[in-house]
Amino acid sequence: MKYCFFFIASFFFSLSVVNCQDLSAKRKTTIQSFITALFRDNKSQQFIIENYMHLPLKDTIDSKKKETFVRNSIDSLKKTHSVLLSSPGYEIVSYDQLKGEKRMFSEPTQNIAVVTSHGKPVLYFLFYRDKIHSFMLIQKGKYSYFLVS
Repeated sequence: MKYCFFFIASFFFSLSVVNCQDLSAKRKTTIQSFITALFRDNKSQQFIIENYMHLPLKDTIDSKKKETFVRNSIDSLKKTHSVLLSSPGYEIVSYDQLKGEKRMFSEPTQNIAVVTSHGKPVLYFLFYRDKIHSFMLIQKGKYSYFLVS
């Protein structure tokens, strides 16, 4: 009986570890697809929002204002990062895997992924489940904050 319990417990533990790895792989694929759609395929803002972004359905901000904010953020990203992200020399890592000096965040870091180029962070992503919640970041004092819509 003792061995049966141990076997069942280790089975469920291994399932949760595999599930975490799958979530990480899904997030990496989401970022790769987001970058490809935005910079190589020149997909529309609406396509990007519908396929890769998480916009909360109900809150205090009007959905049209949210979409306008995200559209402007996408335009800004395209202007400022097109040279870096249109070439294949970038890498996607979790925040915890990032080497070197790190920013401090108020959010839990397990939901943050980083795009690096030549070992330096270029772009940060905040996730909600498997969708990108934000890629716009501001620095205030010693902390970095994601702008979310």
